Amino acid sequence: MVCSGPGCSWEFIRSFSGETFVGSLVYLGSGVCLAGTVGHGQIWRSVDYGLTWTKVFEYVGTSWINAFATNGAGICIAGTATGGLLFRSVDLGLNWTVLTRLGSQEDIDSVCYVDGTIWLAGTYPSARVYRSTNEGVSWSLVKTFTGDDHVRSLVHQGSGICLAGTDSRGYVYKSYDRGTTWSFFKSCSTGTRVSALIAGLSGLTLAGVRATGTVWRNRYFGAEWVQQKQFTGEIDTRCFAWLGGSIFLAGTEEHGQIWKSSDGGATWVNTDFLGGGLGIKCLAYAGADICLAGTWPGAAIYRSSPLPPAPVAEFSAVPFFGFEPLEVQFTDESTNTPTSWVWGFGDGLFSADQNPLHTYAGFGVYTVSLKATNAGGENTKIKVGYITVLHTPDPIPEFSPIWSIQIGPL
Repeated sequence: MVCSGPGCSWEFIRSFSGETFVGSLVYLGSGVCLAGTVGHGQIWRSVDYGLTWTKVFEYVGTSWINAFATNGAGICIAGTATGGLLFRSVDLGLNWTVLTRLGSQEDIDSVCYVDGTIWLAGTYPSARVYRSTNEGVSWSLVKTFTGDDHVRSLVHQGSGICLAGTDSRGYVYKSYDRGTTWSFFKSCSTGTRVSALIAGLSGLTLAGVRATGTVWRNRYFGAEWVQQKQFTGEIDTRCFAWLGGSIFLAGTEEHGQIWKSSDGGATWVNTDFLGGGLGIKCLAYAGADICLAGTWPGAAIYRSSPLPPAPVAEFSAVPFFGFEPLEVQFTDESTNTPTSWVWGFGDGLFSADQNPLHTYAGFGVYTVSLKATNAGGENTKIKVGYITVLHTPDPIPEFSPIWSIQIGPL
């Protein structure tokens, strides 16, 4: 099966020098994306859908920005994996303030926006869930999952239903009241970790599991979880992104692979191989068919964007008629922004310039072709008998008449 559409082709954008990996990504809207790094606890911001990045925040005393969540209306909360700190921005990630410390010995492994003013945060090593009802200003402990050591992932399924995935036993817990109370829901295999949870439409939820490199699926808010995919050779299905409808991406830990499902997680196709030994730590969908991936090691950002439409080749020439040797200026008039060109001048010569200047040395009628190419494809325009070169006539020899003048009688 061949991958097609958004998320199928990826390009390297940049790495964050001095950082270990990109721990979290989030899209806030209006082209604004955030990346949280591990190493010096930095937050980087892009306003052009992930093409260029500017550092906007670094908090001395923490080295991990481990989790992001947004309410979709400009508010974003970030959690750190050292010192249990939570930060908040109310201006699309431009400025940040410290909200609170959930515990000096706690790491914030996950943050989730529920609805209204309600937010959740999951911690390590105590496997606790904290809840805020006032946009993150204050937090209260609502649950400790005894026997687990991480709340690695949190997600709001919809209608006030939330899920929490834990480390150690690979359990999923469920709350029906916006994270206030919790009960055991599902085990995804003993001794594993639920690394990622993501919700789509109508209660469809996917879980990514470490140790087995698998994807599990829950449909229609139901109790049944079914293992849908095991990524051969991978140790962790580390992250997901939902692209809308039934389209999901999954990133794996061991071999830098990104997978895509177009049927709600039932089947998967490999989209790209970013490199052996790479881990895909986080994924984000930025709208407009643009996707972002953060990696370990090297703290790199990769980006997938729609392929442009293939060029429609067209060109003109001045002059297209004259005597040999004829110098002709060719001009590319192709649409859809080609990135490479191959000209054939009909005399056995070629050029890769966009607008070449070519000299026809001999007379004749020449057919000219232009192949224009970009990432979306290629197109060729052929103009038969387009250039006419006339033979330059031989010069008329100079004539010097010999005059004989006789004066007088013969």
